[in-house]
Amino acid sequence: MATDDESRGLDPDLDVSDGLLFRWLAGNASPTELRSLEAWLNRSPANRERVNSLRHLLALVEEADARPELGNRPTAGEILSQRAERARVEVLIARKLRARSRVGWVTAAAVLLVGIAVAATVRRTGAAQPAVHPFGLEEFFTEPTEPATVGLRDGSVVRLAPGSRLRVLRPEDGRSVELTGRAYFAIAGDSTKPFTVRSQAGTVTVLGTRFDLEASSENLRLIVVEGRVALSSHGVRTVVDAGRMARVVRGSSVPAVTVTEIAPLVDWVGDFVAFQNTPLGQAATEIERHHGITIVFDQPELANRTITAWFAGRSLEEMMEVIGIITNTKYSKRGREIRLQATN
Repeated sequence: MATDDESRGLDPDLDVSDGLLFRWLAGNASPTELRSLEAWLNRSPANRERVNSLRHLLALVEEADARPELGNRPTAGEILSQRAERARVEVLIARKLRARSRVGWVTAAAVLLVGIAVAATVRRTGAAQPAVHPFGLEEFFTEPTEPATVGLRDGSVVRLAPGSRLRVLRPEDGRSVELTGRAYFAIAGDSTKPFTVRSQAGTVTVLGTRFDLEASSENLRLIVVEGRVALSSHGVRTVVDAGRMARVVRGSSVPAVTVTEIAPLVDWVGDFVAFQNTPLGQAATEIERHHGITIVFDQPELANRTITAWFAGRSLEEMMEVIGIITNTKYSKRGREIRLQATN
């Protein structure tokens, strides 16, 4: 005889993934998923405990991301306290993941990224009120032989090349940084607050895009990967579109040129991949090139879904799992082909 769940078209033995639970906690589960989740929650106290554990992790991420109110510059003690709290949260998440063997291959860093993405979704939908975040006042250096990845408080991500320096300017200067050396930028979009990169050779202004910038005292090279960037140098302003490169040589602007192959020019970033509101179709093209695979969409419209995420040192499987959670898709792999299918 069929059970009540089976008579309603539900699977009483539903194996609920963390991705589904994260979508549900963010308010993005479909009606069918909601019905299945209700049956799953009522089936076992352990299931409810698992949900409470994930909800607690998201709360910790929100708490660790809290910053002093705009206008109150953090003291050295506050900055150290915030960094210590972030480290405590990462350790806690790593311990919880190690205790759960069924998702043991998903790294702590990947799940923390998803948690932050879901928390950001909750904030956008109004389910929780965020603290006001100043842009910050920080400085980052890299060793002569090692790059570094820097996450800024506005959601932008910077891959800093070896031997480079990035200085985040005062909040009253808006979203502004100062660069000496080279960096790859994935800028969070904000139509009311352009992002500015200053250097001695020129200034770059963007709303939301990805680009590679190398700057010294008199020379500058800008390669735009996605979006549009305005380059100003010594009174000359040039708008540079995606797929083009502009330069300043000894203080003089050089006309922008089209770049046929961008990837070889930015391959110094290594295993770093970043997307900022990037269409899934474009992201797939970059992942294909990075991993030597082919990605196929079951439905063409999936290519229009967007993704904001960054990865450093992640395997292909880890990347696809996180992308699936963010874009409501699932993947299957056969040989060198990845097939993406919508989950709702």
